[in-house]
Amino acid sequence: MPQIYYDLTELFTYYGGRARYYGIAKVVSEVAREISLRHPQVRFVVFSSGHRDFFEVTLEDLATLSRAASVRMRHVFPEPRLLRDLLAPPVWGAGRLISRRRWSRAGLDFPVARMEGGALVSAARVKLFPEMIEAIHRSGADVALHPILHDFMPLTTTPDWRQDSWRRKFHVDNRVILEAAPQVVTVSQYTADEAWRLADEGVLPRPTEVRAVQLVHECPAGEETPDQRPPQEPYLLAVGQRVGRKNLECTFDALLALQEAGQRPPALVLAGGRRADTIDCLAQPKYDAIRDRVLHYVDVSQTDLVALYRNALATVMATRMEGWGLPAGESLWEGTPALCSDIPVLHEVCGDLALYFDPDSPQQLADHVQRLMRDDSFREALRRRIATARPGLRGWSAVADDLVAVVEAFHGTRAA
Repeated sequence: MPQIYYDLTELFTYYGGRARYYGIAKVVSEVAREISLRHPQVRFVVFSSGHRDFFEVTLEDLATLSRAASVRMRHVFPEPRLLRDLLAPPVWGAGRLISRRRWSRAGLDFPVARMEGGALVSAARVKLFPEMIEAIHRSGADVALHPILHDFMPLTTTPDWRQDSWRRKFHVDNRVILEAAPQVVTVSQYTADEAWRLADEGVLPRPTEVRAVQLVHECPAGEETPDQRPPQEPYLLAVGQRVGRKNLECTFDALLALQEAGQRPPALVLAGGRRADTIDCLAQPKYDAIRDRVLHYVDVSQTDLVALYRNALATVMATRMEGWGLPAGESLWEGTPALCSDIPVLHEVCGDLALYFDPDSPQQLADHVQRLMRDDSFREALRRRIATARPGLRGWSAVADDLVAVVEAFHGTRAA
């Protein structure tokens, strides 16, 4: 069985503040923590752009590593451009020099990870992979890459994605990954199915093997002192949601529908970054009547996030597409109803424990909210059903165990 290396480059690059409580950074961090507890044979590595190499580290090294984050530069592009392609090599060289100086000034001294014959598992965002793959190829090492892919949403949300620079970059990053990886791991069965569908349509290369390792419902307790208290009135919670694909405007419209029907809507807590597009959307005159019902909780710690889940009337995910949907699962873990758009992946997360609505129908969402506010027996029965189901909800330890098992099974089959 090959040595398994778990990649922490996502945290090395983006570690800082409370971003690690959300999205990809949270996945990388929580899986790493469980692996360190349950699978001590797995080693941890980070990739340094300055050295174009991997270094073996421990979880305790992350705080020190954050002082020496590499300069991030794109190394693959969707199409050739003469001037950019001429200037890129010296720019890359300057960036690597800056990264090495940061490394040196931080006093870092980690051993180079000699991964020959090993398996590299990484849940980093896709734009970090091409440079890592290039470095592996450059070294000539025989390393089996096992990327954990979170979603393919930029390739599926609009029919004209090829006209959008960011989506084209996302496409080329995924293409590089799929061409290099003997096995791809996805965070849901839905995302695994999307990988095959996009391959069948010729959008992406056909993967050699895809295995789904579902993410979680577990919402770990925080270790910080409480800082931002939940509202003292009934409120809905939206975690990391925004307008556009996340469809936060549907939730705004549901509040407006309640207001126009003569019912005071609950407050809406937006936990996460304060985004300009959300502020601009809410500034529209049509939202004058409910703007003061929207509360921004920025830079929320894990302790405060748990309190927000536990005290909410419900957590809302009006999103049109997800790779998994952590806020819905975390809400159930804390015993709070989840109001979810009626899309396949959120059914995979919540099963029959959520209340679903058409993401194009704010009125359906408003009806669910109104019933939760007015019908005490319905609300308490739903909470009891969620509480009864909690022992069967999925934790981070199961993700770590399943991930290691999937990688070991792949190499065991090859050896046989």
